[in-house]
Amino acid sequence: MKISAKTAYEKYGLDADTISRFKEQKAQTELKAALPFSGIPQLCRSIQTHDGHNYILTHRGASTFKLLQANGLTGVFRDVVTAERGFARKPDPAAIQYLMKHYQMEPAETIMIGDRELDVLSGQQAGIDSCLIADIPPNQTVATYIVSNVKGLKRLFD
Repeated sequence: MKISAKTAYEKYGLDADTISRFKEQKAQTELKAALPFSGIPQLCRSIQTHDGHNYILTHRGASTFKLLQANGLTGVFRDVVTAERGFARKPDPAAIQYLMKHYQMEPAETIMIGDRELDVLSGQQAGIDSCLIADIPPNQTVATYIVSNVKGLKRLFD
């Protein structure tokens, strides 16, 4: 699974029914366990209040919408780009470039925020600033900014 789920399925010869059951169980577990960072709903709403927009770019599929609903986050994102949209996976910048063109976003006013290096790599490759939410030294990331929590993220927008 370190390479990809598909690689693991093929290596262990899993049939379509087993894969389907696994995916359903995984989705149910994720729905219960996946929580946004503390303070994210408030920050997203604050950005909207100040005429800003929030977007999601995820490798997840349709389960993203269930997670948003379960966590009270419907209506705070202008667009949600999931795997079903067919863009190359991060760190490829194609999905960010699509959002920027479609919504006429200026690079100087756009930031990619994520909790993994491939998130900030995709922002860098799209030519925009990025912010990594993590506790790591600056020399271990390409991120423009590093914060350890949402309070640090909020300070970027103040």
